[in-house]
Amino acid sequence: MAGHIPHALLLEIFTTQGTGTEIVPEDYQNGI
Repeated sequence: MAGHIPHALLLEIFTTQGTGTEIVPEDYQNGI
């Protein structure tokens, strides 16, 4: 789903929405 989005951008989007790590893809949590 978010394979092409930079990690920094992911963090910005998630923190801006206030979702934290609730909807972070498993791949991101694994450190990819």
